[in-house]
Amino acid sequence: MPSGGLLSKFDAVAGKLMDEAELTPKGRLQKEQWREIGRALDETPLHLRANLQEAQKRVVAEYDRNHPRKICDWEEALTGGDEDRAQVKRAGQRRLYFARDRFRKNLQADKAPNARVDVQELAKALVEEREEREREQRARSAKRLAWLADDEKVEEVLRQLRSNPL
Repeated sequence: MPSGGLLSKFDAVAGKLMDEAELTPKGRLQKEQWREIGRALDETPLHLRANLQEAQKRVVAEYDRNHPRKICDWEEALTGGDEDRAQVKRAGQRRLYFARDRFRKNLQADKAPNARVDVQELAKALVEEREEREREQRARSAKRLAWLADDEKVEEVLRQLRSNPL
């Protein structure tokens, strides 16, 4: 994670969502709010495993090893149901509290102008980045297919030469 007052994209988005969430009188979030935050994060290309810290990744990996249904998205991780998923739920929520704290710290210190970025603008930029990567991947795939097609043509010519020697 970036240091020196700069927020990661995840900390900016998740931190803002957490900062804007409405707390209960006890200072907690209700399950429906966790679900809404999870859905909002799932709509961005900020994937669960890519944005967990190492200890939290281990918790999710351990759960996935022991259960047939894997945890793949934020909503599922944040609103875990059974007792086995309680550790995963805690790990996901800890990561979001950490993002919120970083977001608030950067706002207060006024060191990170990107902390004030509108969540939708940032999500749009992330989607554009993903689309650009996908375009590049499609271009690479097209080149590979063209190469394979050329390879098949060469094979056909070699078969013809073997069957009809000069």
